[in-house]
Amino acid sequence: MSAADVVDCMLTALFVAAALRSLRQAVLFRSQQRRGRVDHLLHAVMALAMAVMPWNVGRMPSGIPQTAFFAAAALWFPLTADR
Repeated sequence: MSAADVVDCMLTALFVAAALRSLRQAVLFRSQQRRGRVDHLLHAVMALAMAVMPWNVGRMPSGIPQTAFFAAAALWFPLTADR
């Protein structure tokens, strides 16, 4: 295993842990408002997407859906911050 593979494994583990934490917060804390749950679910999806980025898993999807999702998620957070 090369040094790059070790770094990829560490990054994957880090992002999976972040995704699991966000999912746990979205599911377990029922007192949150809807916006808080959406925030945590978006964090989880983004972390999972970042966890698989270093690995070449067959054919990668085109960049347009990925760009649209990440742009919409990135805009969601500042737009809902002052509410």
